[in-house]
Amino acid sequence: MHLSAQTRVSEPTPLPPNAGRKPESTRQSSVFLLYSYDSDDHYAKVCALYKFLTDVPGLEVAFDAAEANEMGVPHLWLTNQLHNVDHVVLVVSEGVYDKVEKGKRPPHEHHPWGDQVYTAVLEIIRDERLHNKLIKVIAGICWRIL
Repeated sequence: MHLSAQTRVSEPTPLPPNAGRKPESTRQSSVFLLYSYDSDDHYAKVCALYKFLTDVPGLEVAFDAAEANEMGVPHLWLTNQLHNVDHVVLVVSEGVYDKVEKGKRPPHEHHPWGDQVYTAVLEIIRDERLHNKLIKVIAGICWRIL
């Protein structure tokens, strides 16, 4: 889905701080939820996926919208998440494809933490240690399941 010049993507609604954090004693695995902010509707579906993942016992989920206040410097937070979680869940959408493969962004996209998907995908490609952490989720299929 391409956003027209008249489409304005509103600012994401931050989630409760550390909503995906579980006490160390119950945490068994961790994931970083990575996505492209394609539209309000797409973002709402990513939030639904985040909620679904946080309900999994023992799974700690890192998600930028939930950690916005504790993030500090976004690109340092991003690198830290990529290297310190067990898995990186990449929601593959048209926005990811456009940004990574074509170098394009929707004309009026606004994300208060900056676009992290492009930088993250390049880091995953560049650093072989991250290759085995990557779990790709196809947006359209995932949305039908949720």
